[in-house]
Amino acid sequence: MIRIMKGLYLINGLFPECNIYVIDGEIMIDSGTGQSFSQVKEMLEKNSISPHTLVNTHYHYDHTGGNKKFR
Repeated sequence: MIRIMKGLYLINGLFPECNIYVIDGEIMIDSGTGQSFSQVKEMLEKNSISPHTLVNTHYHYDHTGGNKKFR
């Protein structure tokens, strides 16, 4: 997890995952495929981040596949 600037974090996606962004610890942009759910969840918990809103940029599987896991 990389802090880009105050309130904006990036979780780098490795193929086939997309990048995941978190804004102000509350909004997650895209969820990835869900294959890396455990690792992403661990990174969020380690940084005391628990987003409550998920926004998808578009409806490709690499951006939305993990949506159900992040409910």
